[in-house]
Amino acid sequence: MTEFQAVGRFENLSLERRGCVFMITMELGAENRLTAKFCQELIRAFNTVRQTLGSNSEGAVITRGNNAKYFCTVQNPIDDDRP
Repeated sequence: MTEFQAVGRFENLSLERRGCVFMITMELGAENRLTAKFCQELIRAFNTVRQTLGSNSEGAVITRGNNAKYFCTVQNPIDDDRP
């Protein structure tokens, strides 16, 4: 069976591919807190998958956290880190 291969470069997540299956692993600390900046990085990863597969191609994306306790948490909008 083919191993997952790294795709692209990201600051707080990894994107790997095996055929038409992609796996995004969130790596932003223990909680993978969803800030505006981190959400933009996730969107960029999904766009990378879309561009890699091309139009009208089938595929799947597995999104996971980097630990057993949390998938992710949400940051309070008042503390948002928008530029």
